[in-house]
Amino acid sequence: MEKLEPQTQQALTEAVSALRQGNPDETIRICESYLLTSPSSIPHLQLCAHALIKKNQLGLAQQKINFAIKITPDFAPLYEDLGSIQALNDDFDNAIASLRRAIQIDPRLAGAHKKLAQALMAAGRNDEIDEAFENYLDHDDDAALVVIGAEHWRADRLSEAESTLTKALRKNPNNVDAMRFLAMVYHGQNKKLNDAEALLRKATDIAPDFHQAYNNLGRILIDNGKWHDAIDCYQKLVKLQPQDDTAWAGLGRSYSHAGQVEVAVTAYENSLSIKQDSPSVHLAYAHMLKTLGRQVDALAAYRNSIKYKPELGESYWSMANLKIFTFEDDEVTAMEKQLNSPDISDTARVHFHFSLGKAYEDKKDFDRAWKNYHRATKHNAR
Repeated sequence: MEKLEPQTQQALTEAVSALRQGNPDETIRICESYLLTSPSSIPHLQLCAHALIKKNQLGLAQQKINFAIKITPDFAPLYEDLGSIQALNDDFDNAIASLRRAIQIDPRLAGAHKKLAQALMAAGRNDEIDEAFENYLDHDDDAALVVIGAEHWRADRLSEAESTLTKALRKNPNNVDAMRFLAMVYHGQNKKLNDAEALLRKATDIAPDFHQAYNNLGRILIDNGKWHDAIDCYQKLVKLQPQDDTAWAGLGRSYSHAGQVEVAVTAYENSLSIKQDSPSVHLAYAHMLKTLGRQVDALAAYRNSIKYKPELGESYWSMANLKIFTFEDDEVTAMEKQLNSPDISDTARVHFHFSLGKAYEDKKDFDRAWKNYHRATKHNAR
């Protein structure tokens, strides 16, 4: 790419700053304003596309990149961007073709190698994945250490993971991926939680759009009892990833711990509007509705959690504690069936027995009610 004129560089700097501050609308405004008189500015077209991706406007983002490619057909980063957008649209075959074109033009693009391997994995083209990852690691020594450390972490070889990721950070103190995985190692061991928090805070300072790090940081802040910091963290995350159901669920959980029940309900509703089949979110949502006294709505949410996870004993027990409620016959049958499952956890078993005790008590079948209460108490005492 040719050297940018000062006016172009200033507009670009302002647009980048807006995007880093979590304001993609301002980035788009700056870029579009510049493009009115300089419509062939590749950096502004590219940055505008990145901002549109943040807003999940993938079709418009792809239009910008396609237009830029017509102007500069041999600029490899544009094909990497196109492949990224296609992958986000689950168009993996075209994403693979675009990323391969980027690598063909510039084999040094480590990010394109990585994205190609991920697209191949998503497309189920397993016989091509190893070569793609090897090419990626060949072009990025820092990434190689992180990948090895991450593999140790996934295999529960935590000592080896810690050693490898520490080595990666000594080699490159600003390696945000190494920071994130090392924080996850600490968090998984329930040790050095302050260090884990500090690593993730530093990673998000260096890379303000590093949404995975925000997600991990939010969980650690909740575990550390820092509810309001967690709220701030997840608010940034939902701004970065408005279509991330787990981000909204994390925000709901943070609000609930902080006692802000009504906004927790809204956050959970946003999560469920994106991903309807999450039993844990339905359960948490139901708890908040119950706290607000919306028992009918809470009952519907508890039943939705069971719909997506029939073995969720806590939902049955929570339903049993709703004063307006008696179990339907099919729900009693479902609970009895779950108790016969060989995979049932001790906690779920206690919940099911207590719930069946309530169900049979409501039916005036006091013998069965007593037996279930007794079994629940017996298991709970273990």
